[in-house]
Amino acid sequence: MTKISMKIIISFLGIALISACVHDVRYDKTTTSSRKLRPGEWVNLHVGDPNLAGILIIQLPDAPREAIEYIDKHPCYVGYFFWDGRLRVTQFTPEGEKYVDKWMWDTPGSSYLWKGVDYSYGSDPSFRTHKDPRRNEAPPENRASG
Repeated sequence: MTKISMKIIISFLGIALISACVHDVRYDKTTTSSRKLRPGEWVNLHVGDPNLAGILIIQLPDAPREAIEYIDKHPCYVGYFFWDGRLRVTQFTPEGEKYVDKWMWDTPGSSYLWKGVDYSYGSDPSFRTHKDPRRNEAPPENRASG
């Protein structure tokens, strides 16, 4: 992993801890960003992707001076987590303009990034076919029947 990628991940994690319960962020199921979003809305760039595990939304950046600009605006970070280990980190201005869009790899469950993911946006929110990355357990097809 490059130093820049590591800095983005560290920043992403720090922001998650700071802003986890600060603001309500609404989800817009449309897949286009051509219309003006209301404050706090975001667009799922991977809606319907069968490999999408879940999404981590971080409303505020970690710098307090910058955080004020994001209150009731577009989330600062949206991270897309995929079952195959891909991770897409997008960063936005308060107005919703994307200015960082990086792809990385992180094995599901290998880092604490996966603990903050909202799996309800993913393709397997009940973990019927995939292992829950937040737990240390076998995938459903390998579990002993009882």
